[in-house]
Amino acid sequence: MDIPLCPFCSAPLPDSPSSRLEELKDYLLSRPNIRPNPTRRNPDGMRLPVTETASFCRRHVEERETIPHGKEMGWPTRMDWKAFTE
Repeated sequence: MDIPLCPFCSAPLPDSPSSRLEELKDYLLSRPNIRPNPTRRNPDGMRLPVTETASFCRRHVEERETIPHGKEMGWPTRMDWKAFTE
């Protein structure tokens, strides 16, 4: 099975992307200034200015690598702000 790749940076996408990530991808793929940018590694590659795609690419890296690592380490997935004292 092929690993789905980011259409903008060609890095692997998360196995189970969040709905927010999917919405952001759909939005970017609908931009009027998008252009095809196929490569050997990613024949479905697309091009937009990095200022438009950076937050999407940062988020998919977080969802694929950072968040799973944090869960493996037992880090909380929600902040308990009430646990903090002034």
